[in-house]
Amino acid sequence: MKLIAEITDKEILGTEGLSSAEPRYTARAIVKNEDLYAVIHSEKFHPYSLPGGGIDDGEDIVTALKREILEETGCTCGRITELGMVKENRAQADYTQISYYYVVEADSVGEPHFTKEETNSGTVLQWHTLFEMIKLINELQPSTYQQQYLKARDIAALNEYITDYIFVGTEPCKADTIFVVGGSLPEAAELAAELYNNDYADKIIIGGKYSVKRDCFPLPEYETEYDFYKDILLKNGVNENDIYGENESGYTKQNAEYAKRVVEENNLSIIKAMIVCKSFHAKRCLLFYQMYFPTVIFTVVTFDGFGISRDNWQQTEYGRERIMGEIQRIEEQTREHYADLKWVFFDIGSTLVDEIECYEIRFKETTENTDISFYEFKDKVVEFAATSDNPYKEAVKFFGLQKTKWYKELETPYPFTESVLSELSKKYKLGIIANQSSGSEQRLADWGIGKYFDLVIASAEEGVEKPNPEIFRIALDRANCLPKNAVMVGDRLDNDIIPAKELGMKTVWVKQSFATYQPNSNIADYIINTLDEILKIL
Repeated sequence: MKLIAEITDKEILGTEGLSSAEPRYTARAIVKNEDLYAVIHSEKFHPYSLPGGGIDDGEDIVTALKREILEETGCTCGRITELGMVKENRAQADYTQISYYYVVEADSVGEPHFTKEETNSGTVLQWHTLFEMIKLINELQPSTYQQQYLKARDIAALNEYITDYIFVGTEPCKADTIFVVGGSLPEAAELAAELYNNDYADKIIIGGKYSVKRDCFPLPEYETEYDFYKDILLKNGVNENDIYGENESGYTKQNAEYAKRVVEENNLSIIKAMIVCKSFHAKRCLLFYQMYFPTVIFTVVTFDGFGISRDNWQQTEYGRERIMGEIQRIEEQTREHYADLKWVFFDIGSTLVDEIECYEIRFKETTENTDISFYEFKDKVVEFAATSDNPYKEAVKFFGLQKTKWYKELETPYPFTESVLSELSKKYKLGIIANQSSGSEQRLADWGIGKYFDLVIASAEEGVEKPNPEIFRIALDRANCLPKNAVMVGDRLDNDIIPAKELGMKTVWVKQSFATYQPNSNIADYIINTLDEILKIL
């Protein structure tokens, strides 16, 4: 494990000297549950600290970590990632300690199990946002020698975590498009032009107006960031026909949102893209561009703006303030994006459950005792799938055949369905709006996913089918939810996306099954290729 920091009395007290005592070994962690982080609060021992404790005889580090995290936070450990090692040498106390720090994503959350002494001293578990946690620990005023060391080691670990969290830039790679995030530094457009001229991508999308904190663009010869960037790109050899953009956005989230409009209005196809931005801006840019382009594979290519880099941000007050500002804006703008969302409604077929085997059997029986082969019929279904939301019906009509039975018992949830529902159910109410025969609730229960749904609206029970907007109104009414506070997730534009959108709901089009063959459409708010990608959005 890499060494993060060595802390001695010279850093704590300004005095020389080292202890030669045998070290005590501990396992500690930054524990994350969704968007919140665990902090141990104790008025007697130490006001705020990261979870963790000593490694018992015979324990390996990870076993000790899991035990300590379970005891202090009530969490079982999901993904565990090494962060680094902090060495303490407390000469005044003739004591040394080595702490192994990890990043832990909670798998399940229960109640902590503090010792009697800890409970009597008022030790409690608290959950805070990243910004709040850092602020609490940074602003501690240690009253004892020991507390000074506790604060120093946790800050060393937090700074390492913050560095990895914020500075996500990597090396450039081949892409379809370069997104240049709005700003006033010429390096952004110059770097984009360099990448373009070195054949990394053949299109550049730029934005926006100027920062919402300003009344105008800071350089008087330009009206907007778009004008500024475009001028630099042209001067650096970029073909004007390869430059796209907008001049209205005023902050990062808008840069991404309005860039999506540009892509849709110009019918641009993007599979891989690079984002060009300041190095300390990389996390926020990546987060919001992934939010609006969930199916695109992104690489972030950065430059060090305002003298702030991965290696030096901790060394100046200005650098620390800018990084803390980034973390705060990430949290604020993310909350803003999801603030109004309360319900997520799903279609069932080809959204939550795989119907491929059902279709295969149906195609076989539809073509039995006819002059049309199975493969000829299937190819025609695929062909119609590019232009129709009901390609089976179109193929039957084309060949003059008869529709055959649908074997509902062959439907089975996609492998990732339950994990997606489990995650979303922690943040939202979940519901079903589906054209289904009677018994939908029982089928959901039989599949092991019924427990995640607070409301099931199915056509058989309601006497109305999608795309009739009435079935959506019924669902919203029973959920006591306004359209703007709900999102509809489905695989069909005609049945799921269009009617929900017309009512004012947000929409996610899942291009699974035969929807795979349809071209992208700007009707839906978001487009994903598989259901699990929804976790990048919601």
